[in-house]
Amino acid sequence: MPNVVSMFNKQNQDQQELISHIEELLQAAKNGDITSVLVAANNSDGNITTGYCNLDYGQKQTLISHAQLDVALQFVSANME
Repeated sequence: MPNVVSMFNKQNQDQQELISHIEELLQAAKNGDITSVLVAANNSDGNITTGYCNLDYGQKQTLISHAQLDVALQFVSANME
């Protein structure tokens, strides 16, 4: 089982920070550190963009599951007493 590495988790609405994160991912892909990707993004018009590259069905489900677990962990961490 691979380790899950969170590259960023920012909640502010700064567009430049969003661009910096995407550029960071692009550089990691150029370096060969990222070999596949699954994306979901909110668009300014209210639509949602999704996409993937170099993933079969099982790999897509694995990445989706890791994202869901990350959200659950953030929820639990924010609500611990």
